[in-house]
Amino acid sequence: MPGFLNIDLLTGAVFVAALGVCLILVLARGGDGRARLNRRLARVRAPRTGTAPEAAPVNLRKAGAGGGTEGRRGLEHWVRHIVPRPDALAAKLERTGYAIPLWAYAALCLLIAVSAVLVGRQLFGLQLLFCLFGGAVLGLGVPHMVVGWLTRRRTAKFLALLPEAVDLMVRTVKSGLPVAEAISLAGRDMAAPAGEEFRRVSDNMRVGRSLEEALGEAASRLKIPEFDFLVISLSLQRETGGNIAETLANLSLMLRRRQTMKLKVRALSSEARASAWIVGLLPFGMFAVLFVVNQPYILPLFDDPRGLVLMAGGLISQFTGVMVMRTMSRFEI
Repeated sequence: MPGFLNIDLLTGAVFVAALGVCLILVLARGGDGRARLNRRLARVRAPRTGTAPEAAPVNLRKAGAGGGTEGRRGLEHWVRHIVPRPDALAAKLERTGYAIPLWAYAALCLLIAVSAVLVGRQLFGLQLLFCLFGGAVLGLGVPHMVVGWLTRRRTAKFLALLPEAVDLMVRTVKSGLPVAEAISLAGRDMAAPAGEEFRRVSDNMRVGRSLEEALGEAASRLKIPEFDFLVISLSLQRETGGNIAETLANLSLMLRRRQTMKLKVRALSSEARASAWIVGLLPFGMFAVLFVVNQPYILPLFDDPRGLVLMAGGLISQFTGVMVMRTMSRFEI
């Protein structure tokens, strides 16, 4: 018992320390933003003389971004050495539409894992090994699910607006304007997230990048097949020539038909998806009911090593069944 008490105290201390570190980083970020803004305003308002050292031209964006960020850069560099495939994870975080740095994602994973261990140990009195396993699963799984949900939501919004953006480009090209101006107009008139991505492509072209390079960068960032169709269509048209308005009009029609087919498939597979949700959540619901109604009946699963083995086997079987049903109810179009 004293050993468990020491472990609990250590867990609580780690939790408090992690929470304090996150709070300090958030506060430091806010304070650093205000200080950086004040420094940039001071540089702009400072009188320039021919002999003063400050008269030399200064890159305000680079100077403002670099001031006070050494700590976050060091933390980001340290996290990149720990996290596997940091570039792929950073690209995945960027597809959510929010500026989520790697260190914040890692801090959130750590905070959820430590919180789960502390709650399972202190509130429910579970064994330490089971708490550590559950904390690791929750710490890695919950942020991954949240990021995936944010990405899917932004992708769905982008796909809903993409045919309208292509139609706007068709009308712009028919009026006699070039494709670059059509993309710029789509970026100004379309709502987010489609407008944001087209504005980003337009900004890249303004700084000297070609249309193919700007669109290729956007396609590699978004990883949406429908947008890849647009990139391929524009690239082939620039190489072979032809009626760009007609090409884009056919692409818009194809995108709308593709969305209609996806909705039909979703409607036809709704029963299979509902069955997967029910079968997947039913064991956990029954476990929660038994835990509330008759707690001594269910606790041997946590106290006895054989119960832990049975729970591990049940979770593996449950996960395998859910993945099989998920694969059966999803179709690629």
